[in-house]
Amino acid sequence: MSIKLALGLGLCLALSLPAQNPETSYLFEIGEHLTEAQRAALPNLDVLHAHDAGIRKVVVPPAEIGYFRRLFPEASLLERGRPFAEILADRAQAAGPEAVPGDNRYFTVAEINQEMADLAAQYPDIAKVVDLSALPGASKTAQGRSIFALKVSNKVNEEEDQPGIIVAAQHHCRELNAPFMVIGAMRRLLASSVNDSVLSQVIYENEIYFVPMVNPDGVAHVWSVDNWWRKNRRNNGDGSFGVDLNRNYPTRWATNCGSSSNTSSNTYHGPGPASEPEVQTMRALAEYLRPELYLDFHSSGQEVLFTYPPPSCINPPLTAALSNFIQAFADDLRGPMNYATRVPSASGESPEDYWQNGAMAFLIEVGTSFQPPFQFTEQEEARVWPGVEQALINWDPVLRGHLSSGTTGDPIAGKIELSPGFVRSGESSFSRARDGRFAMWMPIGLWDVTFSAPGHISETRTIRVLDLGQRATIDLALEPLAELSSTPAEGNDSFLDLEYLSPSDAGQPYWIALSAGAEPGIDLGQRVLPLNPDIWMLWSINPGPLFMNNLGILGTGGEGTAQVRFPLISEFSGISLYALGMTLDPIAHRGLRRWSNPVEIQPFR
Repeated sequence: MSIKLALGLGLCLALSLPAQNPETSYLFEIGEHLTEAQRAALPNLDVLHAHDAGIRKVVVPPAEIGYFRRLFPEASLLERGRPFAEILADRAQAAGPEAVPGDNRYFTVAEINQEMADLAAQYPDIAKVVDLSALPGASKTAQGRSIFALKVSNKVNEEEDQPGIIVAAQHHCRELNAPFMVIGAMRRLLASSVNDSVLSQVIYENEIYFVPMVNPDGVAHVWSVDNWWRKNRRNNGDGSFGVDLNRNYPTRWATNCGSSSNTSSNTYHGPGPASEPEVQTMRALAEYLRPELYLDFHSSGQEVLFTYPPPSCINPPLTAALSNFIQAFADDLRGPMNYATRVPSASGESPEDYWQNGAMAFLIEVGTSFQPPFQFTEQEEARVWPGVEQALINWDPVLRGHLSSGTTGDPIAGKIELSPGFVRSGESSFSRARDGRFAMWMPIGLWDVTFSAPGHISETRTIRVLDLGQRATIDLALEPLAELSSTPAEGNDSFLDLEYLSPSDAGQPYWIALSAGAEPGIDLGQRVLPLNPDIWMLWSINPGPLFMNNLGILGTGGEGTAQVRFPLISEFSGISLYALGMTLDPIAHRGLRRWSNPVEIQPFR
């Protein structure tokens, strides 16, 4: 064959094939026998779930193709990404006249939003669409889209004093079967309001936010450009696009555990924790709602993932109590689905971030591929629903309650922590600002539960958990902190004026005490007075010429003023003391109603 003929045949063949977008992803297959360098690279690659032993499929972005080819020269190219709309059209054409019309297909961005609008119109008393991107701290996506939720509640237009639940999907936009799990749950739960007394109680006792599409920019890209696209559509400024939203949450962000700092990588964790508007919006919803339960749907694998990342990513390791506790709920969730369980692939994922902030949270990998024929996604939704129903109906935290101000009775946003040795990354629950509601998920054992809030005195309660079905309630009023200020007496540096101010305690006895230290303080049983019992504290019990008016009655404005004099001798030079004001009340716990923060004072400043 002549060169001219060969070139002519090649040109004709090229013109007969559909144009390949150079910006779409590659799908490769790599085998079982890998080198040490190849195995070390796997955690930072976009490796799909391995359904066949030893066979792995890897999605490679265009900018990574050179690196991947050098590292895996034997890899087999399976396909290139293309618009999912084309794939859907090809499926319909292949099915011919027997293709099922109507709703039996996947959802575009507009169709997901329309589905929520239609359900809200069908059930106007218990469902409405909420623009999450309008919440404080939230924002629209890089391409100007909002993230929407369908709120379901018995009084949907009110902010009720009820537990919150979030059911979300599609952090990774190519996982087109995942949002149907949320849409199916929405449909089933709303239908239950008519004919299911047990499920309808979920609506009447909770505020549920269904978020079927966390990554709308990416979903639009999957439909119009690249069905293998995974990230959002941030312009990284270097020719690459996108951040892996499920590597961008603050908890253990960028710990080199299954995520990459390479902007072109499909597991790029972003330039900073919660840098992405989609993650900011979901965290704004979490802060607003303070949910008790969070379920996050991904694909694929037919697995419920353990809340924490691999043990190699956690230092110090989890306690047995915590690990067994999380696994018990994971097993309870996966049981009705007949799913497996495994540890997550990375840190910086949303379930761990939600768990750290007080919600029982799990990631559920559905199906065996991202975009199977829709009939398989419908079958998967029917398989998954019993597990979701189990969590909605039967899961409750051990402890619920409310935090309020001891002076005004107003609800306060506070922090609730367990000790000893339960948590590893600052995990806490938080009370909701609008009503003070909180919840605590607690393993079996004896736990000290500490309640704190800015400007208030922390309190601790001891809870013994004998069974995970145990339920307890604590409604606690935290006493606001008083104020103490220190100023040098005019014209004499050896005298200090100490002013204690607690406006709600006018007419009550007060005591301003001194100590050489504020930690560990004095354990009062439920509270800790931040002042150490030492010779200085004993000295300040009795007023005298060196410490005047430190015991007395607060004035009409709740004020009390003391003066401390330090003799002009070398022993006092350079020392530091702490002063603290207290309101005394014989009917309060240990005779103390409230106190101020300790104030450090120094003679001869």
